[in-house]
This record gives sequence, C-alpha cells and structure tokens, in this order.
Amino acid sequence: MRIALAQKNGIIGDFKGNLEHCLQQIAQAEEQKTELLIFSNWPLSGGDAQDLFLRSSFPALQQQALKTMAQACRHVQVLMGDLGQDASGLCYGFYLLGEGRVLQFTPHKPLHGAKASTPAEISVGGRKLAVLNESDLTADSEAEWQKQGVQALVVLADRPFEAGLPAMRLSALQAQASKLQLPIAFCNAVGAQAALCFDGHSSVLDPAGRLIVQAAAFKEDFVSCDLFEEGHLSPIERDPMADIEDALVLGLRDYCQKSGIKRALLGLSGGIDSAVVAALAVKALGAENVTGIALPSRYSSEGSVTDARDLAQNLGMPFYIVPIEGPFAATLAALDPVFAGTKPDVTEENIQARLRAVLLMAYSNKKGGILLTTGNKSEAAVGYCTLYGDTCGAVACIADLYKTEVYALARYINRDRILIPLNTITKAPSAELRPDQLDQDSLPPYPVLDALLKPYLEENASRAELVERGFDPQMVERICHLVDLNEYKRRQAALVLRVSKKAFGSDRAVPLVQRFNA
Repeated sequence: MRIALAQKNGIIGDFKGNLEHCLQQIAQAEEQKTELLIFSNWPLSGGDAQDLFLRSSFPALQQQALKTMAQACRHVQVLMGDLGQDASGLCYGFYLLGEGRVLQFTPHKPLHGAKASTPAEISVGGRKLAVLNESDLTADSEAEWQKQGVQALVVLADRPFEAGLPAMRLSALQAQASKLQLPIAFCNAVGAQAALCFDGHSSVLDPAGRLIVQAAAFKEDFVSCDLFEEGHLSPIERDPMADIEDALVLGLRDYCQKSGIKRALLGLSGGIDSAVVAALAVKALGAENVTGIALPSRYSSEGSVTDARDLAQNLGMPFYIVPIEGPFAATLAALDPVFAGTKPDVTEENIQARLRAVLLMAYSNKKGGILLTTGNKSEAAVGYCTLYGDTCGAVACIADLYKTEVYALARYINRDRILIPLNTITKAPSAELRPDQLDQDSLPPYPVLDALLKPYLEENASRAELVERGFDPQMVERICHLVDLNEYKRRQAALVLRVSKKAFGSDRAVPLVQRFNA
C-alpha cells in the first residue's frame, strides 16, 4: 500500500495559506498514485489555537477549508488530525477524506477537561489501520489491535522538541513495532509555535523496527513508501548540538516570519551569551537583518569591545558602539542628592543594565526590529540578571540552555570555522558592572551550579535529595532559595524558546508567593 507523509509547518488560523499548502501535497500524492496521504496534526488549524478555538468563526472557517480539502481528494485518501465536534462540543479528532468528501471522523479527545482519548480504526485499500497519537502508544488497547485484525499503526504527533527526544522517540517506535509485529507510520509536526518547536523526523518502520523511510529534521518534507515493504535504512545520526541549534534557529525564524517581523537587534557584550545569540539570529534571519550594538561602560574592558567587533565582522552583521558613560554619569548626578552618604552597590550595577535596555529599545523603536535577550537558564534560575535591564526584549533565544550548554553550543557553532572569537569562549565570564567583576564572585562555578540546578528544576528534586547526591548543604540552601526568590523576575521575562523538558515560562508552574522550602 503506497503511503506518503506530509510533514507540514502551518500557521495558526491561516486557513487560506494552510489549505493551499495541503492542496499542493494532495496534488503531489495524486500524481504519485498514493493510496493514503498522512498529514501531521492540525494541518488546517495550523496548531493548538487555545482560546481561538472558542471563537465561533474559527471552527466555521476550519470546516469550510476541510470541505474544500476533501473535494480535492479524488483517488487518494487523506488522514489527518484536526478540530472537530462531538456530542460534548469541540474536540480534536481523526479525519479520513476521500472520494471528494469526509469519509470518517473519529473524536479523539476533548479540547478542554478530561484527557481520555480514543484511537480510530480506518480501512484503506482493504487494510485495517489503527490511528492514534504519540501519547497513546502505551495505551492498554495495544494488545487488542492484533486480535482485531489491525495490520498497521498510524501515529500522529505534535510533541514539542526537547534535547535528546528524536533519538529516544525513534527507539521507542522501533521497540513498539517489534513488540507488536506491526508496521508503524509516524507523522510528526514541524515548525515552531511561539515557545514550542517541533522537529519533524517523520518515519515509517517495518514490523522488525527497521526504517523504511525517514523525513528531514526541522523542516518541511514529503516522503513516500510502501507501508508493507521491508526496511533497509540506517537511522540518521546527528550531533545533539545540531538538534539544539536547529531548534533554536527554527524557533526564532518562525516567530519572526509568522509574526511579520523582518529584523532583530541585540546588545553585544563580548561575552559568550550574546555571541551565541548573535550567531543563531544571523542563521535564522540573515546577517543583514541582525544588528549588534556594543554598549561599553567605564568598567568594560577593551577586549570586550574588540571581541564584540570581531564577532560582528565574522558574522557579517551591522555593528555599532554606543557608550553608556554619558547617561550613566548623568543618572548618578541626578540621584546624588538622594544617594548622598551611601556606598556604590548593586544599585549602580542595575542602573547600567537598565540604561543599556533604554538605548537598545530606542534603536528598536527608531529603526524597527525586535530586541533579543541574551540571558541563559543558569542566570535566569538564580536571578543573576536585571529586571528591565538585560531581561528586556521579545525573545529569549538561549534562556532554556544552562551556561555549560551555551559553551558547548558555541564550540559547535565554531565547528567549521571561527565565528565566535576564541577569546570569548576562553575568558572568565563577567557582567563587567564593577571593577574586576567575575560571575564566579557571586555564583558557584557553572559546572557545579548547572549540575545542581538541573535536578532541582527538571526533576523536582528536594533540598534533602540534592544533599544526598553529594552537594554541599549550604550551597543547596542558598541556590534553591535564589531560584525560589527570583520567580517574580521570570514571570516578567521574554518568551523562552524551549529545548528542554522543563523550560521557564511554558513548563514550570510554581506559586509566585509561597514559603515552601523543603
């Protein structure tokens, strides 16, 4: 049975554009004499539209597009998951289109409330197929499929990307195919929707778990094969950093393109974080559309400005130097009457960060383009950032990468040629907000800090469990306290592009005001 997988990047609510793309895929499938064309989830709605689903015009327009899509199916049958309705109201379900009409709709799960789901059974070319979502692969009904004469599984997926997921998912699919002795056609979403990125990697496996075909990573693709042929492909091996880089680039590119944004800017400090963000932005938007601005203060080293300039030259991006000494001196003079008798402290450090944000936002307003924030997950976790200063911006490209991961990504970016200056990678990290300042003056070494943060943030480890793992009790108490204390900063932070299983903003929900400290 000839099948095709259409790995499609849609835009939420763009029924005209999404439908046009679907019709192109149907025409291609018809031309190839495909029996079953499988779309990834939400090909017409474009993705999980959340409360937009509740507007009466949304399902009405989606159903109009669905009717047009069905009319285009002359010889090919089309399987997809999208918005529908059952007796209880709006729901997500599986559609089978063919012969110019909707042949079958099986409600799968309600949009809100209970998570109960129902696999569908369809018949194509005399073959019985079970249709389900990725999350249903562990359902109790697995053992029943063979008894019911199911000859293959079709899995529709839209689980957001996280580091290591593609390899783990393929391994799980291979094990499932081998266990059930059934071929599996897996069609995954691709593209980014705000914080969430979908990696593609759609694939078809034979009953032994061998790959018959595999679609591209992080981009649209259309692949076809005989569902019941024998697999012969080897899985594509990718560097884990390649997946992270591709995810972040796709996340930023889709955010801008789907929002109609053409340009971006960021402050270049000469440090590792802004260098990595600049490299990602140039790859996502093009060098001519990314502007770097160095904003040196009285505490900035000459090397920091030089490193920033070298980075901009290596990337081919526009670059400006806008010193903040004048505004900083004027601000201190203005505050002198009320600050008289006090010693410089973090207040003056924060003033510098906020002045930089003012100047960067001024450029954004005057010239256009969004401001990208450059903070990482380690700093955001412990509040080593200035609210309305370096947290200012629209998209936080690396805020789901720990500092050690930022260094690893920088080395990967430099794999073919030096884009990020080596001095930026090797020098000790510093905010340069006071004389001879180093990050390590305020924080544990980043390898130690990150090793503690990951189980606390992503595994919900308690303080006692962290101590049992060998971390110093005083450090555990101090770092965990900082994480909890700085939730208010993260609530006001920019959109975080998600690449881990628990990112700030989209995944981690803790009360803003609480006293739990165990």
